[in-house]
Amino acid sequence: MLRKINAFTLIELLVVVLIIGILAAVALPQYQLAVEKSRLAALKHITKAVAQAQEIYYLANGTYATKLSELDVEFPEGGEINAEEYEITYPWGKCTLEDPHNTQCYNTQSKEDLRYLVYHKYGFENPTTSYIGKSLCQAVNSTQAITGQELRCKVCQNDTGTTTAIWGLGGTNCTYMYD
Repeated sequence: MLRKINAFTLIELLVVVLIIGILAAVALPQYQLAVEKSRLAALKHITKAVAQAQEIYYLANGTYATKLSELDVEFPEGGEINAEEYEITYPWGKCTLEDPHNTQCYNTQSKEDLRYLVYHKYGFENPTTSYIGKSLCQAVNSTQAITGQELRCKVCQNDTGTTTAIWGLGGTNCTYMYD
């Protein structure tokens, strides 16, 4: 008498592996996009707080602060201010007052940078376009591809709600302005 063996065939196992592979290929880029969006949200929060403090400092003193200690800002825990006091560094990135015309924070957890900049109301003016009081999202060396477009460029594009980059149309660099 023959006994029936309950087991999966090789074809059935291959189909299951193929389905899992397809699901992973779809889910992974969306997960990466969500991680980058959360990193940008953290950058925006800190940058806006420092930029606001810079504007208050400017109104009181007629110039922008060159040291973080001169500003009334509470930074998140875990940051280390450099000796010149113009930069605070975290394990995930840094915020800097290096340029007097803008406040910027960078995410440097990988080789690629995701930046958020706020141009001051009393600062830099480009001859062709005014960035005074504007915020920018910038992706530099963004080589991680996601559906034919660089991941961090897509994050900036989605967050700003604009489809046209204002700088860096070199394929891996892009800058988008918030309205």
